[in-house]
Amino acid sequence: MRRLVVHGLAVAGATLFACNALFGIEPGYLRDSGTDVAEAPDAPLDSAPRDARLDSELDARLDSGLDARLDSSPDARPDSSPDANVDAGPCPGGMLVIPADTFLMGADDGIPNEAPAHLVTVDAFCMDVNEVTVASYAQCVSSGGCTPTVREDALCTAHTVPVRGNHPINCLTRVQAASYCLRAGKRLPTEEEWEYAARGTTEHTYLWGNTAPTQPLCIDRPDTCPVGYYTYDLSPLGLKDMAGSVSEWTSSGYSADYTPAALLLRDPNRPVFRGAAFSTTEDDDVALRVTRRSDGTTTSRSSSIGFRCAKSVAR
Repeated sequence: MRRLVVHGLAVAGATLFACNALFGIEPGYLRDSGTDVAEAPDAPLDSAPRDARLDSELDARLDSGLDARLDSSPDARPDSSPDANVDAGPCPGGMLVIPADTFLMGADDGIPNEAPAHLVTVDAFCMDVNEVTVASYAQCVSSGGCTPTVREDALCTAHTVPVRGNHPINCLTRVQAASYCLRAGKRLPTEEEWEYAARGTTEHTYLWGNTAPTQPLCIDRPDTCPVGYYTYDLSPLGLKDMAGSVSEWTSSGYSADYTPAALLLRDPNRPVFRGAAFSTTEDDDVALRVTRRSDGTTTSRSSSIGFRCAKSVAR
């Protein structure tokens, strides 16, 4: 069994990781943004008319707490304060410290790109408890630090009316996600960090264990959920929505598998995204696996993909 050591964004061992890369794409899952941006009929998120309306709608939306349709669900348990500061030691508010450790990454009983299972050692780092929300991303756009998302379809959360401020932002490229994190003094997590934050040192198939989910998740739904809404979707290290809601961009480039030869050929133009999404069907056991890997392109956007940020801890 091979051992890889990951120090923040640098990876030592038998492989060289392209940590600021973008993810690849599954057929039919993502749309390339190269031609769609100019064709988008909607006003951008940071246009003057939309800003005034956005502020008032976000205030009303956040005051009401959760999406009205979801409030009626008897299965859901809302997170009362998804953006509250977290007492996380060296980490900024809203983040948790993920301790340094060695864990088993990948799986030998999954699809080929998850193999072989191998030991990876990661340094301590911070990670957002929740996925980045529409409200948080809108603030970055308003300040000039981020570019507005483009409406790919009716499920793009920044373009719904009323605005869903406490839903995860989606329909953005990996570059846009990385820019937001950079603006916040953070970065996107590597693929190794993401899987470790999701599974910890367990060797479980899923966040919660080795059996199919027994409680509701934000999957097999027509659209997104408020962040932190389903409390069953909680990683062993305390992070929310890593098995549903939206998939998440990472900074790593895609490799065909985890063999040393393949890892040396990680493609920076095919960024990896991780985790299941609201569009994942309940019977898709493969997508719910904590080891599941998917890839996109540098211009890919999807209503099923969002992100969260990480931050290195001073050594």
